[in-house]
Amino acid sequence: MMDVYMILALAATYGVFLLFLHWCGRVVEEGGRDR
Repeated sequence: MMDVYMILALAATYGVFLLFLHWCGRVVEEGGRDR
């Protein structure tokens, strides 16, 4: 069972990381447009 929880934790962390990178890229693009 521990392996399943470990995989879920890694998948969740990876998903949050991708969302963070996508959000940062969008913010940078919006900031460039404003400036």
